[in-house]
Amino acid sequence: MSLAIYINLTKELSKIRKYTSKRNSQCIDDLPNKIQSSQSTGLIIHKESGLCLDAEGGHLRDLVRVILYPCHNGVNQKWHQKIEDNKYVFSLGDNKNYKVLDVEQGSKKNCGKLIIYNYHGGDNQKFFWDEKNGTIKAANSNKCLTARNAATMVQLSIYDCNNSKAQIFEIRKIN
Repeated sequence: MSLAIYINLTKELSKIRKYTSKRNSQCIDDLPNKIQSSQSTGLIIHKESGLCLDAEGGHLRDLVRVILYPCHNGVNQKWHQKIEDNKYVFSLGDNKNYKVLDVEQGSKKNCGKLIIYNYHGGDNQKFFWDEKNGTIKAANSNKCLTARNAATMVQLSIYDCNNSKAQIFEIRKIN
């Protein structure tokens, strides 16, 4: 990294540090540091369909739907995984432009929609990954990520865990 880029990044981070999340007063620049030290990066693949979790349209902005889409290794499918308080935070992007997997409006109801959103540290942005059975549960509701219809462009949601194929995923690590 060149010195000029490093200085610009440092200036930008100092600006970001001035702002804090209204929900829990946690600095919103915490996640870039976590991305840098993320445990791994991978594709989240729906086992039944073979499709990947994807930020629709390749956009990394708030409220973009998380859908199933053919795997292509784009930035909108490369999920960084970081464990925080025994829960996973899944993020897309890099230190400058990133979003995290989020249960929209903190919904705890069946069919709560998955989107990407700015990191604020709420439990609707943290998940439990059970590698053995392939389920990903939302920490705020203990409901499983679900693809109710395993087809391209279907928005993912949360639903009561029921051991169905609609709720089985794998995380395939990539570089």
